Amino acid sequence: LFDEGDRLLYVGITWNVRNRFYAHKADKVWWDDVVRHELEEYPDRDSVLKAEILAIKTEFPVYNKAHAES
Repeated sequence: LFDEGDRLLYVGITWNVRNRFYAHKADKVWWDDVVRHELEEYPDRDSVLKAEILAIKTEFPVYNKAHAES
């Protein structure tokens, strides 16, 4: 999820993008800053979890805390 300056705000995993977006809209104060999203598909949970961890550690999304320090 990106803001208007193309700053990476958040990286996440979900099976249902629509429900995940509704949940973020309901409880994330930063949701109104989101103007663009990118979706990537992976063959299995292990692959997507590894990709999420790598993205958080190397791309430094503003609102991710999980995996940031591990």
